[in-house]
Amino acid sequence: MNDAYEAPLSCPGLRALRDALKAGDRAALHRFWRQVETAGTPLIRPIPDDPGHYLVTFLWRAREQTRTVAVTGGFNNWKLKNESMIRLPDTDLWYRTFRFRGDLRTSYMIAPDYPGIIPEIRNLNDWFDFIKIFRPDPYNPRTCIWPETILNYSKSTKLVLSMFELPGAPCHQWIDTRPGIPCGALERTGFRSDILGNERTLWIYTPPSCHSGNEASSSSCSLLLVCDGSAYTQVIPTPSILDNLLSEGKIPPMVAVFIGNATDQRHRELTCHPPFADFLARELVPWVRHHYSVTTDPSRIIIAGSSFGGLAAAYAGLRYPDVFGNILAQSGSFWWKPETAREYEWLPRQFETSAPLPLRFYLETGLLETKHMINANRHLRDILTARGYSVRYREFYGGHEYLNWQGTLADGLMELSGTGDSKPE
Repeated sequence: MNDAYEAPLSCPGLRALRDALKAGDRAALHRFWRQVETAGTPLIRPIPDDPGHYLVTFLWRAREQTRTVAVTGGFNNWKLKNESMIRLPDTDLWYRTFRFRGDLRTSYMIAPDYPGIIPEIRNLNDWFDFIKIFRPDPYNPRTCIWPETILNYSKSTKLVLSMFELPGAPCHQWIDTRPGIPCGALERTGFRSDILGNERTLWIYTPPSCHSGNEASSSSCSLLLVCDGSAYTQVIPTPSILDNLLSEGKIPPMVAVFIGNATDQRHRELTCHPPFADFLARELVPWVRHHYSVTTDPSRIIIAGSSFGGLAAAYAGLRYPDVFGNILAQSGSFWWKPETAREYEWLPRQFETSAPLPLRFYLETGLLETKHMINANRHLRDILTARGYSVRYREFYGGHEYLNWQGTLADGLMELSGTGDSKPE
């Protein structure tokens, strides 16, 4: 859970600034901002008597008429309640200090003059409308960008998020492009589904050792299907991750299909929607097999996704275990229920009451996500384990965001492809 908010002026630099101003040194504020411009933000300080934890201070330089400022991000699930920044009296400086464990990596934004009444956020259209009041941190050059079409919502827009990581944050060793290694190809195409009656974009990754179906190929490749395909090609660098894992023999040769969302259909299609699972198993997989040399063995097929995409992946496995043998769910939204259901966690109950299926799972969730997200993932883990499934479960110190999933995706791929050496928590 999110650690407690520290007392005002727990940051040594701010205490020194306050004392200098009280002593009549009005130039101290100018010097402070010059230092911030050079060093960048947020201000990160270890806590001498609290090993493994850090004070993280966010800053904002406000206009004279600014009345409120708030900071929010993955570390608090993008909430604004109780996240107001404090103005240092008689200055343009607003600040907020948090205490975090030393292995945090997260993104954030700052909202000057945010409304006192937070609107109801019912879907991503509402969230994108509301997020327009947020700004990246102008003193932090490290950013994470969400492209305009990332989730194929009609009102989606490019988001520039600020980010930081503490010294103990896990190394994301597989995400950077490595010069000199063989690289796969990534092509983009449109796909129309007769079952769903709509169109979407697909991105298809082919590794160096696999060829298209009309060329010679010594053996078939494994298959990876990924929901929210634009996010896993434009924010999470999955093609580079696959290249790096393949170059070190961590996974077998694998064709990956990144499945874009039809406009304004994500919330419908990824929430245990039978026609979407039918589209995956009865239209998409046969199409891939026709065009590429990929396996027909379910034990060599992984379906993956995060949030609602993780929910959709697990549901597809439940509905078509003869097609999808491996489920990779990053912070899967297993708390979800249909509108007609009385109880939440609908999908875990389906696994609890159905006969065991030939499925393997990699599940993970962040310790700074909401309680219902954490509890639902733990509950599904317990149900699957009790039913005899092969389950690898991980928890990381972070929130519900691509910044964390980009580093852990490789762990899931190695686990489910049979070459991973990491252990369940």
